[in-house]
Amino acid sequence: MSRWPGPALSPGPARTAGALMSAPAVAVHPEQSVPDAARLMERSRIGRLPVVDEEDRLIGIATRRDLLRGFLRADEEILRQGIDDIVVGELGLSPDTVTVSVRDGVVTPKGRV
Repeated sequence: MSRWPGPALSPGPARTAGALMSAPAVAVHPEQSVPDAARLMERSRIGRLPVVDEEDRLIGIATRRDLLRGFLRADEEILRQGIDDIVVGELGLSPDTVTVSVRDGVVTPKGRV
């Protein structure tokens, strides 16, 4: 009995890396924006994106995880921004008027406004 939850893997006819790769190659240059790279990966249905220099030489690989990392922020940073921008900036309240907590990116305000 197989422990693999997906379909059974069977060796295909490919015997070389060239036979396995997607073609034409999809790549980006290092100055392209993260959102543009993410859209290209999604449109091309690929999980890794070669990054090439101006002479199309490989200089790195961008993964979905790399692109996601740019959108993640620490709870402390979110808390600081929530208090500074919303409680003080938008609502014009003293920072200690509302208790704000952040856990795993989820903001929870408590108190009366």
